[in-house]
Amino acid sequence: MFRSYFKIVLVLILASLATACGSRHDQIGGIMGEVKFNTLACVPQQKIVNIRNDDTTNPQRVMGVYFELGTNETHNYKITKVMVGSTEYDAVASLAQEILIPAGGIMSIHSTYNPKTATNGNANISYLDVFLNGPKLGIMQIKMTGDAAPSAQTCTGGESFRVTAIHVTIKASPKIPTDFTYDIPEGELTKPLIITGTGDNRLVSPDNFPSFIIKGSAIPAINDGGIRVELSEDTSVTYDGTTFNTDAATLKAAGAISVTGKWTSSTSAANGTAPNTISLDGAALQDGKMKLAYTAVLQSDTLASYGLNGGVVGFVMELTKQ
Repeated sequence: MFRSYFKIVLVLILASLATACGSRHDQIGGIMGEVKFNTLACVPQQKIVNIRNDDTTNPQRVMGVYFELGTNETHNYKITKVMVGSTEYDAVASLAQEILIPAGGIMSIHSTYNPKTATNGNANISYLDVFLNGPKLGIMQIKMTGDAAPSAQTCTGGESFRVTAIHVTIKASPKIPTDFTYDIPEGELTKPLIITGTGDNRLVSPDNFPSFIIKGSAIPAINDGGIRVELSEDTSVTYDGTTFNTDAATLKAAGAISVTGKWTSSTSAANGTAPNTISLDGAALQDGKMKLAYTAVLQSDTLASYGLNGGVVGFVMELTKQ
């Protein structure tokens, strides 16, 4: 898999702005730099953006690093992690939060461009926002420009699995006194799971993930159509033709709820607020069949209003290789 690393250093504290503002809480804003990607369609490229705090006295707080809303709808770009020295900040759904850059320190944003099709002269443009939260305030933007040439590889290639069933379990005592279970039959699952890539660079994208709908009166504020669950972003996969694992995979539901857990063909477990714990077993590929287990802790402002924070959720996906 083709990889390229590019480093750009953006000075976080600009002398001209500091002089103009004349205040400890200087305002920073606007596009501070551009990162250009150039790769083949369906071939990811990685680059690193380095942002330096040139204040040698004060650390800089960063509330969040994320893609500006509406500029990454097709998930061509992803933040994989943010590093400050040896400290790693996970990027859940391409969002890293509560970062501290020490005086004179550097924050490194690891990003990936994975175009699904050739751009044909129409570059994929997104904006990476860095939300500063003191002493410097404001939003720094880095323009991300991606060009992709036609490729012999296809994003929809790879190994395809028909989904024959999904089993849902939710534990959220005391809000849900009895464990909630829901089985989704094959007739409601029309989209396959497709694993793309080769070697150690496997991938499952939202386009290649079988979204599913959970129904049942135990789910708060549910409507007759149920709650649709989808993969939030491109997810790196370790798959050797038999076993399947992800380090972290984020699922989104009803637009405002997201959970992060692990898909695996072995055992996946999550521990919420006692007594809410869950452990589910997957199964490696054998005779054309595989089971993937996923578990996560329910934790969000939206869920808190329903009393579900601290609960756990789990899915077992039954697959048949096509």
